[in-house]
Amino acid sequence: AGNKPNYWLPAGRVDAGETFTEAGVRETLEEGGIKVKITGVLKFMLQAKVVPRIVLMAEPVDLDACIPKSIVDWESCGSFWVAVNDLQKLDRRADFRSADPCYFFPGVEDGELEVYDIENDSFQALESMVSSLTLKTLPSEKDYISHVERVWLKLKSYYPKDAFNY
Repeated sequence: AGNKPNYWLPAGRVDAGETFTEAGVRETLEEGGIKVKITGVLKFMLQAKVVPRIVLMAEPVDLDACIPKSIVDWESCGSFWVAVNDLQKLDRRADFRSADPCYFFPGVEDGELEVYDIENDSFQALESMVSSLTLKTLPSEKDYISHVERVWLKLKSYYPKDAFNY
């Protein structure tokens, strides 16, 4: 990374049988060293029309024991707390792997981004789909796309338009 860190949100792939929320908890612990509870979803995205990606909202399980990871390992070079206005001092192209932190952090802090509920049938259908598709051999491309489209339509019927993409 040119001898500079490239800041990013905790992220990664869903392991076999995991849901998005389980993966979010695991990835935040692995990359940031912080145990979290998922409290909602900020955005739903469908990459290449078939690969679901979501951005989850989380909070530390124990704020007093919330010490960011400082030891470099395979998962990350470490983590730290950062104030939103400190992000504005960094170069979006040189200092970040993507613009996500610059978009999501200020939007959450100032209340412009809504945190959407995950305790509903639509979100549970997404979680079930992700878990089941990672446990077994993928169905035919046609069946896979059909399954993703069905679940995505269910999400779009429950969540407002602003919950999708950005």
